[in-house]
Amino acid sequence: SFSQNINPLAIDVNHTDMLNLFADIKLANVKDGPAYVRVGRQELLLGSQRLISTLDWANTRRTFQGVKTFWRTPKFDLDAFWVRPMNTIPSGPSSFDNWDTNRNFYGLWGTYKPQRGHAADLYFLSLDNNNSAFPGNVIGTLNTGNNAVHTVGARYIGDTNNFLYELEGMYQFGQRSNQAISAYAVASGAGYRFAALPMNPQMWLRYDFASGTKNPNIDGNRNTFNQLFPFGHYYMGFIDRVG
Repeated sequence: SFSQNINPLAIDVNHTDMLNLFADIKLANVKDGPAYVRVGRQELLLGSQRLISTLDWANTRRTFQGVKTFWRTPKFDLDAFWVRPMNTIPSGPSSFDNWDTNRNFYGLWGTYKPQRGHAADLYFLSLDNNNSAFPGNVIGTLNTGNNAVHTVGARYIGDTNNFLYELEGMYQFGQRSNQAISAYAVASGAGYRFAALPMNPQMWLRYDFASGTKNPNIDGNRNTFNQLFPFGHYYMGFIDRVG
């Protein structure tokens, strides 16, 4: 961008970030596929990217630092990881990025592929965040750290004779500022691929829903769904400015 009068956001510019810097170590061959451990700075991209994405719409892609083990076979993939998100520092060429020691992200993600064009995801994710919330993001009196949110979810996608479909359900529990979290989200869609046309265009109808907190200062419960590290703009467009 040119002639910009406001300071860049953390995702707008980054002078010194090494996007990926990791080593893969092969552990063994298990059944029909190899198992590896990856150590270092790395991207995470899993499932629909509603919860874990590299954030392609930003100038600086989202990266993490930590350890991931993964196993790949023709029918089944399995990922287990413990990482911390990187803090992008846009202040100048002499400022190096570092991981956020106040946030720990870990999880287990499995994908079953029964046949071509079909896949089922099953996952468990945990985010421990001890950072205080920014004032602009505060709902009610929610402004302290001690945030531990756990997400369990499942997703199925299919492609049958160019008819496309997807269904994903997610439930969250844990605590935020010593208040209980109980939240959920559902994402669904049905579409069609026009295979006879150039570039194979698709048309989809989608319905997504996420719970929210109606009375944050009254009942003491937190029902707002946490998107974790989403590919927000891809699904929500400009709604991700507030989502």
